[in-house]
Amino acid sequence: FLSKLRFDATLASYPDARAEIMRTLPKRVKTYKKRSKRTISRPTGLVVNPVVVSRVAQSRLPRGVVHPDRIFMKAWAFLLLFFVVWNVFWVPFRACFTRGVAFDANMTWLLVVDYLGDVVFVADIFLRSCCVAFYDGDALVTRRRRIWENYASFTVHVFASLPFDVLYFISGKSPLQTLALWRLPKLVRLMDAPALSKRC
Repeated sequence: FLSKLRFDATLASYPDARAEIMRTLPKRVKTYKKRSKRTISRPTGLVVNPVVVSRVAQSRLPRGVVHPDRIFMKAWAFLLLFFVVWNVFWVPFRACFTRGVAFDANMTWLLVVDYLGDVVFVADIFLRSCCVAFYDGDALVTRRRRIWENYASFTVHVFASLPFDVLYFISGKSPLQTLALWRLPKLVRLMDAPALSKRC
């Protein structure tokens, strides 16, 4: 680095450069002050969390990839948790206490909620297999191949989403208890409840 005396001597030997610097210096200082106001300064005495810095720096994602910390993902986790609790409560209840009870039109709302939950679970498989980024330590992973490889519960979730209860309608008039028994695989999703509750 040049000392102040040597810098002044260098400028004196190039009068044109000195005039140009002095002419543009106020504008550069003004621009620098504007830029500094847009940045968030770190308060004295605070320690910056490198995880937070990394997540903010990598918040720009490729098209079609969803950030795991977005509000949409929190709402999605709440919706999944609702249908998990729905199945955990209603499937065993119908399997135990509806013996000999035939299905009628008054119970249509049960099927509507059941199959709405099935649609949400299938959509979740699609999202988690290719669209939802994840954290590997402090790094945000957005590559679709890595997202697919990280989805360890894919086989279990596909099994839980298979429409076994279609056999209930094929078999004709069967008691409501039979429908509940065909929906028992839906309870496999209960293993996701702790993670979903944390994401909410």
